[in-house]
Amino acid sequence: MSKISNKILGTVYVISYLCLLYCLWIWNGPIFLFLTVILFGFPLLIIALPLLGLWIFTKLKSQILIGYISSLLNSYYLYLVLKNFHLERITDTAGHKIALSSGLSVAIIIFDVILLSVATLGFYKNYILVFKKE
Repeated sequence: MSKISNKILGTVYVISYLCLLYCLWIWNGPIFLFLTVILFGFPLLIIALPLLGLWIFTKLKSQILIGYISSLLNSYYLYLVLKNFHLERITDTAGHKIALSSGLSVAIIIFDVILLSVATLGFYKNYILVFKKE
């Protein structure tokens, strides 16, 4: 377990997070951009919070805990996709929807599971095992 370096885990975390963001942009990017303008950038803060998950791979216990909790915010996307597997996009103001491919749903699930698994592995390695050693 301790043979996996924090650099490798951090790299996998960042790559899976960027791939997840790309998939989410394909799903509802224009609506997110519109809400960001209307709400003065607040949605960007919500999207950026899981980047605090990189703190999992540090040595300070408080930062590891904050990073793990912030990385768990991505489980909301997993909930949304599993609730409505065939994602839909609203196309106009009348509420008409088009169904997106199921490949996008599968990609969001895969990248989110990888992200949450790496976060949990890093939390276990850097927080739980350190407590057991002490």
